[in-house]
Amino acid sequence: MIDLVTMKEWVWTGDDLGAGWEQREIRAELKDLADEWRANLIEIAVEMDDEAMENYLMDAQSLTLTRCGSDPQRYVGNQVHPRFCVVPPLKNKGVQPLLNAVVDYLPSPMDVV
Repeated sequence: MIDLVTMKEWVWTGDDLGAGWEQREIRAELKDLADEWRANLIEIAVEMDDEAMENYLMDAQSLTLTRCGSDPQRYVGNQVHPRFCVVPPLKNKGVQPLLNAVVDYLPSPMDVV
């Protein structure tokens, strides 16, 4: 699995029901595809924020993605719909990145009230 925000590849090791994993640099054969999908993600993300769009248009190379959790109202207002990759529960692969993303991206219950 490739995290398009951090541009790291998650690789599960062993047959330990998803408990063992490593974050690595993206394999060469997947790098171009990951770059393409990251560019798509950036374009969609900057369309939702005028300041980010200005920065992107002025210097696309310097723009970096940050965790979207800094603006929980985008989730509450249904402007952002994050997607996650998880293998069925039998293998538990992807559960840890999913839990990390819930903490990083989704609003606190206090933000929804």
